[in-house]
Amino acid sequence: WELALRLLHLDFNDDTVEGGTLTDFTVGVNWYLNPYLRWTANYIRAFADNPVHGDSVTDIFAVRVGFGF
Repeated sequence: WELALRLLHLDFNDDTVEGGTLTDFTVGVNWYLNPYLRWTANYIRAFADNPVHGDSVTDIFAVRVGFGF
C-alpha cells in the first residue's frame, strides 16, 4: 500500500496576459498486488481563478489499473 499527497499551483499570468491561476490538492492510494499489477485511486480538488470566466471548483475521482510487462 502507498499513500500519496500532492499540492499543485500553476500561474498563467504574464506581463500582458491574464490567464488566471490553478491550484489543486490530490490524495491518492496505490495498491501493488504484485511487481506487475498496480491499482491506483485519486481524488483531486481543483480551484481555478480565471479572469474571463470567474472562479470555479472541480472535484475529480479517478481509478486506474496498471499492468507492466
